[in-house]
Amino acid sequence: MKILRICITSIGSATALNLIKLLRKQTKYHVEIIGLDSNHFGYTSGSLLVDQFIQSPLASEERYFQFMENVIANEKVDMLIPIHDYEIYRLSKQKLDVNMVLPDQATVGLFRDKLLSAKSMQEIGITVPPIIKLDSPLAENHEKVIIRDRVGVGSTGIQILSGADYLQVSNGLDENKKFVQRFITGDEYTVDVFSDRSGSPKFIIPRSRIEVKAGVATKVRIVYQQELIYLTKKILNKYPIPGFCNVQFIVNEKGAFFIELNPRYGGMSISSSLASVNVMQLFVDHFVKHESLSDMSEYMKMVKWNSVVTRYYEEMIFYDED
Repeated sequence: MKILRICITSIGSATALNLIKLLRKQTKYHVEIIGLDSNHFGYTSGSLLVDQFIQSPLASEERYFQFMENVIANEKVDMLIPIHDYEIYRLSKQKLDVNMVLPDQATVGLFRDKLLSAKSMQEIGITVPPIIKLDSPLAENHEKVIIRDRVGVGSTGIQILSGADYLQVSNGLDENKKFVQRFITGDEYTVDVFSDRSGSPKFIIPRSRIEVKAGVATKVRIVYQQELIYLTKKILNKYPIPGFCNVQFIVNEKGAFFIELNPRYGGMSISSSLASVNVMQLFVDHFVKHESLSDMSEYMKMVKWNSVVTRYYEEMIFYDED
C-alpha cells in the first residue's frame, strides 16, 4: 500500500489536532502526517502527534511561500491542508504546486471580510443582524450593538455596547476595519459542511452549542435543523466551496440570522464526524484518490441526530533537555 503523505499546518490548533485524530482513526489508508507550526518541537501537543514535525515561519512572513514550496518538494507531499485563516487567504492568492482544496480567491476574500459577506447574504435573501452605519444616530434606538472587526477570527475585536455608549465612541471607529450590527441574542448554531470538488454539499450537519468555556464550545448537540440546512444549501449554491466549511447562525423567535462563514474545518467540526462517518476518509477518497462520492441524501442518513458531543483535554509532556 502506497504511503500517503499529508501535510497539516498550524498543528498547535484544536482544528489541526482533530484532523490528526480522524486520520489516525481511519484504517483504509496508510497515512504519514507532516505537521507544521511556528512553535518549537514539543511546545505544542500537535508536534508530538505527527510522524514528522517541521517548524515553519508565520504565514505573514515574506519567506513563508518559499518555505512551503521547499517542504512540498522535499517531503513529497500528496496533500496540503492549511488550517489558519490567513494561511488560507494567502494560499488562495498565490498557488502552490500541490494538491490542496481551497475555494477560489474571490470567495475566500469575500468571507474573510465579515461586512462584505453580511451584505452578500442580504443580496440572496439570507437574514443578518441589521447593519448600522458608523455615523448613524439610529444606533441609539437599539438596546445593544456589537462592534466587529471586518477581518478577524472568532470573538477577537468584538465589543458589545448600549446604543447610547456606542454613539460616544463611533466617531473614532475606522470603517475600513470595523463595522456595527444590532446585537441579537438566541441559540448559537454552527453548521458543518463537507462538499465535493465542485462544491456540491455531501454533509450539512447543524450543531447547537450547549456549553462554551473561554469562547470555545465544549459541549454540542447534533440537531436536524431543517431551516439551517436549507439556508446553508442556498448560500453554497451561490458560493460553492469544495472540501470543508462551517457556517454560524443565531436562531431566535424571529428566525435564523447569518453570522459568518469560515471556508475551513472548524475547531469543533469533529463532533459532526463522530456523529456520522469519518469525514477524513471521505476527504482522502475523493480529493486524493479521485473516487466519486454518493449523493448527499445517502450520507445524511448516516448522521446520528441528537447526539451530544463533549470535549475533554489531554496533557502531553515533552522533556526539554536544553
